[in-house]
Amino acid sequence: MATYDKYIFNIPAYQEGNEADFEFELDLNFPLEEVSDISFQARDSRGRFIMPEKTLLTNTLSLTERVVNIPFTAEEMKGNADKHYYEIDFLNIAGKPFITIGGAFPINPETNRK
Repeated sequence: MATYDKYIFNIPAYQEGNEADFEFELDLNFPLEEVSDISFQARDSRGRFIMPEKTLLTNTLSLTERVVNIPFTAEEMKGNADKHYYEIDFLNIAGKPFITIGGAFPINPETNRK
């Protein structure tokens, strides 16, 4: 089984305190049949996790056809204004990562607080 270099993809800004989804479509050449799980983790600029890990097996993210959807709750986005770093690991049948996507995304500060 091939192992691939990390693909860097910086995602657009989100708004602190808002619900949001990070959604992307996998390339037609992506070896989907080799994927047993997907893991998403995000950290702040100091290296601290900003939300619980999301995985396919725990139904905290989804894969439909070739589209990966990672939902962010308003609570996860609240109090996290900063530049953040994330990685998505695609795990093979043995549970080992073989494809990784990662990059950065900002969460802009909330101005209107109710």
